[in-house]
Amino acid sequence: MPIYDDDDKDITNLEGFSKYIETQEMTKKRGMKDKLRTMFAKIPFFSISLLVLIIIVGAIALSLNFRLSVLSKEIEEAKGAKAQLSAMQAGIDKKFDVYNKEREGLKSEMSRLRSELETMKNTRRRVEAEDQKAAAAAAAKKKAPAKKVTPKEKPRTRP
Repeated sequence: MPIYDDDDKDITNLEGFSKYIETQEMTKKRGMKDKLRTMFAKIPFFSISLLVLIIIVGAIALSLNFRLSVLSKEIEEAKGAKAQLSAMQAGIDKKFDVYNKEREGLKSEMSRLRSELETMKNTRRRVEAEDQKAAAAAAAKKKAPAKKVTPKEKPRTRP
């Protein structure tokens, strides 16, 4: 079976075989860095650029996936906050209705008290007017000269 070197040449003599073994040993000694260098040298540039492009697209996809999960969590938090606000609004609406009922009751009580106050004012004015009339009549009686009763004018009484 024929043996081929790195350049795909047939090794037929002992000298070529010893060179092949020496290059194999040297590549083992050079380490991983040289192996990668030789491997990349063998791979065409288009394949490397395609691999880099795939890695970049994968990184972008992972980044977008992370952002999407963060946005989903924020949406869930917003929904929770909305539910809390709805519950709070319902409680506030109930209190508001109670306060409106109390307010309406107080308004009706105030209007009732106003009407009673007006009635009392009218009664007081009427009483004051009557008192003024009575006082004026009394003053008129006092101011009017008393008629002297003459004996002729004296009413006769029957025995």
